[in-house]
Amino acid sequence: MGTVCGRFFCRGGLVLAAILAVGIAARWVQGQQAAASGERQPEVLDGREGRNLALDQFRPRSMLEVGEHHLPRAKFAVVDVHTHPRLRFRHQTERLDQFVKIMDEHNIAVCVSLDGRLGDALDEHARYLWAKHRDRF
Repeated sequence: MGTVCGRFFCRGGLVLAAILAVGIAARWVQGQQAAASGERQPEVLDGREGRNLALDQFRPRSMLEVGEHHLPRAKFAVVDVHTHPRLRFRHQTERLDQFVKIMDEHNIAVCVSLDGRLGDALDEHARYLWAKHRDRF
């Protein structure tokens, strides 16, 4: 008992170190056996306990519960600031007319076309949009 740690503590420390060494060695042997047999342990990517989360395993659940209200028409006039009528309608006048009817049904006052381009392409696009619906685009 002349030492600082005492008999019990030193023996307990040695026992703990031996247990840890056996555990580490067993894990190493398991890894060596798996590598020798050619089988690879797949990495678990489930997002738990600090592990990474694979996006194909991401299944979020909504925790927000609110009533659902389908509004067929905006209460106030709306400006749609991002439309692409050139891509959507391919400069077909009938399709543009149908779109303007839908705008009326939903109280969309004006749409901003982002398909303008430059030069002659811009002039052609403006003629297409403004021929019948100058105040809507």
